[in-house]
Amino acid sequence: MKIKALCLFCLCLILSCSIVAAHDTNTTDSEIDALKTSDDTILSDETTVNATKSGIRNITFSDGYNGYCINLSKDHAEVGSVFTPKDTSHAMNNKYNTSIGNYLKILFVDFYDTASTDSDAASEVIWDFSDRYYLNSNNPITQAILKLAEEGRVIPDHGQTKQIDEKTEAIFDFEVFDPLNDDMQNYFGYKITLKEIQNNSSESNNTNITNQTNSNSTNKSTDKTNNINKNESTEIQKDMAKNNQKTNDIKSNKNSSAFQSISNTTGNPIILLLLVFSIIGFKRIYKK
Repeated sequence: MKIKALCLFCLCLILSCSIVAAHDTNTTDSEIDALKTSDDTILSDETTVNATKSGIRNITFSDGYNGYCINLSKDHAEVGSVFTPKDTSHAMNNKYNTSIGNYLKILFVDFYDTASTDSDAASEVIWDFSDRYYLNSNNPITQAILKLAEEGRVIPDHGQTKQIDEKTEAIFDFEVFDPLNDDMQNYFGYKITLKEIQNNSSESNNTNITNQTNSNSTNKSTDKTNNINKNESTEIQKDMAKNNQKTNDIKSNKNSSAFQSISNTTGNPIILLLLVFSIIGFKRIYKK
């Protein structure tokens, strides 16, 4: 009789553990699915930018860049057109089918005076490289860029610096904007940040160029806004706050899951009922 009682008790215990394990596994899977969905949504919101002006020359984008079209055979961007930012290796010549990203970066850095003040002249050089047989070009700037590249001049996509005068330094960033609409042009984007050099201080003032769409052959980007590192500091604080919040959420989820597991194990009415019946049955059988 004692053997039967022991077997009955073990069977009830096994069933109880199976129910608890199944419940805990389902809860964990659903939490993981919710986290994945949240992460996917965040990523998708950060992978596109919009054109904030229409045209083919020096238009503006929602991420602070300006851009020139690099495929004249297609439709130009309209306000609200959606693009995906990519590295500059995606800037291609439509005749030779070769990458022209480095040539265009050399234009903006080494020929800064032309690129920053004369949008018509800059666009002619850009279109030499994007839509024409640039090796046969008679444009002196185009030929000078080819020579610099041949000598080994390479410009990175982000962080290239150039001293403009004794007190000012420019920082260059570049992207290619690839349209979601296949019938639309892609654009070569650039952003120039002017930094005031202060030899007697560890601090410096940052001044961002606000580039404008130019309809005249000559244009100067004169609108400037002083940052004094406020934007950068604000963004860093926001990122730190987000990271801290995410860490606290993870800890909270873990503690909640642990508490829920204990509660499920001890508070499930089915489990308690099985344990009561097994104890009662064990006592009766043992008395006989």
